Amino acid sequence: MIPVLQDIASRNEKDCVQAIFLYPLNALMKSQQKRIHAWCSAYILGENEDMAYCVPSQGTNVAVDAMVIPANAKNPKLANVFIAYMLGYDASMANSLEVGYASANAQVLAELSGPGGEYEDNAAYMPRAGYEKDEMYVDLPGEWQAKQPDLWAKVMAE
Repeated sequence: MIPVLQDIASRNEKDCVQAIFLYPLNALMKSQQKRIHAWCSAYILGENEDMAYCVPSQGTNVAVDAMVIPANAKNPKLANVFIAYMLGYDASMANSLEVGYASANAQVLAELSGPGGEYEDNAAYMPRAGYEKDEMYVDLPGEWQAKQPDLWAKVMAE
């Protein structure tokens, strides 16, 4: 993927779709994840005016990041404290400004995306909501949920 992005950057073409990537970030090697994040955050954070963000009119899958506490967590109380901290105003604001992701804190989201906000005119900051062709994957069918831990362990081992 990185060679494709480098090739696109070297062409310096504007006003056209040059590539569409549909690839789960967690399937990439750690070094690729860092480089992809650097490319994407350059646009989201407004550091590359030659990049554009678009969502296909045909629809797309909607993804969200989440903080979860596994059932077998050694210290779920501390995990809850950490999540509460990250959802607080100061940490949410700092996190959203650093990585450019929409915040789960409603006040931070409104301030950053509203008039005069850091991401006021940034289409990549606010997720598209209510589009009938978009899909959110909620739960895998039961038979896949049972297989997922073993499959994931195999992926991580390779």
